[in-house]
Amino acid sequence: QGAVHPVLVEVKVGANDCWFALVECLQQVRMGRANFPAIKAFLSERNLPCSGGVWGLVLAPKSYYENGAADGTMDSCRELLSRLKEIKAEARVAFAVSDNLKKHSLRVVEGNWS
Repeated sequence: QGAVHPVLVEVKVGANDCWFALVECLQQVRMGRANFPAIKAFLSERNLPCSGGVWGLVLAPKSYYENGAADGTMDSCRELLSRLKEIKAEARVAFAVSDNLKKHSLRVVEGNWS
């Protein structure tokens, strides 16, 4: 509660599928966590808050996730995200729809953020 987390974003439009996006985002989170002191220093120099670890976000159009639902990759992603949360892995990722960015709006469709 009340923690501020830097978020690393994996942006997709049509490349690969949801599973690839999740794996790539998890890689970013792992690299960010390994370099957290530098990230925290960077934010501190700019007077930006940072009190927690690095989290991830896959940002893609609704159709990207619909394709993932149709081919079953979203089910695999949900299963992995759920498992990561169960084992209390320091790997938090959410999937968000980018269709309303012009209205400054994101809609999370899946994730293991608490």
